[in-house]
Amino acid sequence: MALGKRNRTSHGAHASNAEKQDKQTQVGGFIPASSGSVSSSVNSSHQNSHSASAASSELVSCSRNNAKYTNRHDRKHHRARRIILIVLIILLCLVVCAVAAYAWYMNDLNSKMTIQDPEQQQELQQALEPVQNDQPFYVMLIGSDSRGDDQGRSDTNIVVRVDPNSKQLTFISIPRDTAIEIPGYGVQKFNAAYQFDGAAGAVKAADELLGIHISHYASIDFDATVELVDSLGGVDVDVPMAINDANAGGQVPQGMQHLNGEQALIFARSRSFANGDFQRTEDQRLLMEALVTKLQSTSAPQLAQAVDNVAKYVQTDMSASDILSYARDFQDSDVTTYSAMLPSSMVDVDGVSYVQCDVPTLKQMMQVVDDGGDPSTVVPDVGVSSSEQAIREGDESTPVLTPTD
Repeated sequence: MALGKRNRTSHGAHASNAEKQDKQTQVGGFIPASSGSVSSSVNSSHQNSHSASAASSELVSCSRNNAKYTNRHDRKHHRARRIILIVLIILLCLVVCAVAAYAWYMNDLNSKMTIQDPEQQQELQQALEPVQNDQPFYVMLIGSDSRGDDQGRSDTNIVVRVDPNSKQLTFISIPRDTAIEIPGYGVQKFNAAYQFDGAAGAVKAADELLGIHISHYASIDFDATVELVDSLGGVDVDVPMAINDANAGGQVPQGMQHLNGEQALIFARSRSFANGDFQRTEDQRLLMEALVTKLQSTSAPQLAQAVDNVAKYVQTDMSASDILSYARDFQDSDVTTYSAMLPSSMVDVDGVSYVQCDVPTLKQMMQVVDDGGDPSTVVPDVGVSSSEQAIREGDESTPVLTPTD
């Protein structure tokens, strides 16, 4: 009896232990598998571990902290810096070359326009008055006609008052036959001052006559007119009277005309009018005003090219950069221009024709000019300033034609 009881207890205990084991495995979520399944599970675990390791390695290889990535990045950065440095060096070389080329270009222009005789150059500098800051100043313009034996003759004499602040230009014509006293030569015509003493002589004569101090000077060969006007693409001028002058070079119709260089030169040269040189000085001032108007719409490169074209025909104390600077000062702004001729009349002295200046009226006129006023309010034009005026005044303004044989 006792044995049977123990057996039941043992069997029950075995059963109870089996149940506990089942519960424990069920609670742990593990269902026992066969030995093959266990082996497969182990292999799968190794594969997962290897995959995780490979993924980790790949992440590391893609990391910015990876040595290969860092080296590659450094190489790219170094190459970029080298390219930038090369570009900067090239740009610097281009700038240096451009500056050097510009300096050479300006020096070349200056050498063409500088008075070649050192003694004459020194005398001119002594005769000129330095410009005072931005104050108005006077410029002496001499037109020399190089035709035949007349080379170097002071054929045109215009003094210009330049006021950069108020953008004002005043042109004063001195007739070439104006009687003046030249030290050592007595009474002479104004153009003799240039013939005897060159640029300095002309400046001193104008200073004495007008009671001013001239600061700059330019002598311009008539051929420069052709080059300048053509470089600017022509100029628009209201030609007061038709010109048919063989001595001046041809014909120019009356009225508003777009003149090329050759036509402009004929217009500036011709004296075949009833009032002769007086009308020519009027025409020359009209041409100067037309040039000023044209320069206002001229681009900087075209202006520089125009200066380059006329440089060989010009002698001046001004540098090329000074000329361009003054020209730019009067661009893109409203420019006021005044003009007049010296108050004058024709006289005959011992069979020689002179232009006699009315000195008291001249002093009054120059006071107005110095104050920035219009000189024509003191001295009215003696020439004809427009085609309308010529038509209105009829035969009195008809030019004396020169045969074109």
